Amino acid sequence: MLSTGMLLLCFVTIVTSENLGWHLAMNLNPDDGHVMHYCEGWSQNVAMGTPQTAFSKDFIDKNVRLMPVNYIAIVRHTNRVPSAIKVWKFKEPGKSLLDRFDDTLTNVAASDGSEIFSHIAGTQHPNDPVFSVTGTLIFNKRWSDNGVRIVVEGDPPFTWHPSDTFQDRSSGLGVLLAIDTCRTLQDFSAERWGHDISQFNVFRRDGPSPHRYYVQGKDHGTGGDGLYITYTRVPPYGNYAIYVSNTFLLPLVRSNVVIGQIVTGLLGKFCKFSLEQVL
Repeated sequence: MLSTGMLLLCFVTIVTSENLGWHLAMNLNPDDGHVMHYCEGWSQNVAMGTPQTAFSKDFIDKNVRLMPVNYIAIVRHTNRVPSAIKVWKFKEPGKSLLDRFDDTLTNVAASDGSEIFSHIAGTQHPNDPVFSVTGTLIFNKRWSDNGVRIVVEGDPPFTWHPSDTFQDRSSGLGVLLAIDTCRTLQDFSAERWGHDISQFNVFRRDGPSPHRYYVQGKDHGTGGDGLYITYTRVPPYGNYAIYVSNTFLLPLVRSNVVIGQIVTGLLGKFCKFSLEQVL
C-alpha cells in the first residue's frame, strides 16, 4: 500500500499531467504582494503571471479558463509540494471556468453536491476555508455589498455574527467587501477591503469596534484604519492552485488497471501504482 503522503503526491502527479486532461487554470498565493480580490481578474478574459511563477505567485492561464470543463480540483501546496486536494464535479457540464465566473451570475451552486474526492496529507488547519469544510462549491457569492469568488458551503456551517447586523464577513477565495459591482468599483474599496483568502468563520468583535478580520498572508487591504475593520494576518497555509478537466481519473483508478509511470508536473519524479494500491 502506498503511504498517505505518497498517495497524495501520486494523485497530484496525475492531476498535473496535461496528457490526462487536467490543466492548471489559476494559482493564488496569499503572500506574494498582489491582492487577488473579487474583481481582480476572476471574471475578465486576461492572463496573469508567467509559467515560471505559476506555482509561486498569483497566476491565470487565459487559454485554460476558456476550455469547456466538467470537474474542478483545488490543491493546496507550498514550494510545489502539495498538502491537500479536493475535487468537485460541476453541476453544469461543458462550461468554461471564465463563463462560470461571469459577474452577472451570483450565488451559483457550481458543484453537483459535495466534493467527490478529498485528501489531506499535511497539517489539518481547522480554519482553512476550503479544506476544513465539506460541502458544495459556491461561485460568485454575494450578499449585502460584499463578494467572494469561491466558497465551500456545508459542514460545519458558516455562522453570522449573533446580532446578524454586521455582515461584512466571508470565508473563501477572492474576497472584496464594500462593492456594488466590479464595473463601479472605486479604488478605495479595493485598497481597503480586498484580500486573497479569508479564514473560515474566524471573526472577532472587540466591543463596538473594531471588527477583527483574520486573513492568510499579507495580501489584503488596509481595512478601516482601525475604526471599522482591522485585518489580522495569520501565516499562509500555502498556495491554492485551481485545476480543471473534462474527465476525472479516480473512476479509472477503481478498474484494476495499472496507471503506469507518469512524470509529475510538480515533483519531477515518477509514480507507479495500481488501482488496488489507491483504494
